[in-house]
Amino acid sequence: MFETISIPIKLPIKKTNSTVIFDEPLSIIDPGVKSLNTLKMIDETLQKKGKSLKDIRRILLTHGHIDHFGAAMDIQKISGAEIFIHPHDFEKIQRKNRNDDEFTLRYKDILTQHGCPEKGLLGIDRFWDYIKDMYDPILEVSFYQDPFIKFATTKLEIIETPGHTRGSVVFFHPETGLLISGDTVIDGITPNPVIEFLENGNRFASQSCFRESIQKISSYPVKKIIGGHGKENGDPKSLFKSYQEEWSKNETKLISLFEKHDSLSAYEALVHIFGELEDFNIFLGMSEMIGSFDYLESKEKIIYFEKNGKVRAKMLGITK
Repeated sequence: MFETISIPIKLPIKKTNSTVIFDEPLSIIDPGVKSLNTLKMIDETLQKKGKSLKDIRRILLTHGHIDHFGAAMDIQKISGAEIFIHPHDFEKIQRKNRNDDEFTLRYKDILTQHGCPEKGLLGIDRFWDYIKDMYDPILEVSFYQDPFIKFATTKLEIIETPGHTRGSVVFFHPETGLLISGDTVIDGITPNPVIEFLENGNRFASQSCFRESIQKISSYPVKKIIGGHGKENGDPKSLFKSYQEEWSKNETKLISLFEKHDSLSAYEALVHIFGELEDFNIFLGMSEMIGSFDYLESKEKIIYFEKNGKVRAKMLGITK
């Protein structure tokens, strides 16, 4: 019933896992980036079961990143398939001219405030230029409303898992214990939450929400995980535990760093922990570091303050 296709992408993650559900209506989860090879690989998988691209009726997206939704419009043009996404990720898939849109400008402003150098901002522009042909924007979608995606003979539970993105979801198959997890859970990788903003302009509490989401899905009787990238995982409990251990280790490392310095910007902390990054990796690293700072602030372990027009943070209760 479930057939996973590992679709090559010209990004560091190498491949995206796309899953076809061979039931009625024929559906596909996260079809990957826009390319002729993507369509060819999906169509070859369908033809083995007597189907083709024109038979796809639903495209189910776990979140709004281009390596997961990029091919959706091409498939819809062929089949007329309905595209589903969580409403909090809809704005992500509508964007095309990303270099100077309001979201990119806000990203750059936040990164600059937290000490990011010019090369980090240029890395964002270069990345947007690099991926511009990997997707088409999607302007019309349906939102997940029912707690289940229903098929002729089975159903998938939709579990909201904000963290990697604000509108991330995973799909759980109760009959087999299969979790199709997008980028919320990936074997061998702790996914980076990316900077996002709420309607009131405040930052989305990505790290706190991510931890809560992992706690939520770890309570399900999951037996196997198909992540958005990489291999399948048959030991979910150990994988969930590894996430908790990684977060604890990173928190200890960051607290230790604060104990050695009067104050730190997010970029300074990034360099101390990861070294000098380049290009779009700076944005990813800054997203993770600012998210970690926000998490520590929410736990009243650090406090933000402004110095010379830049945002810095220091530990509460420590005076040097």
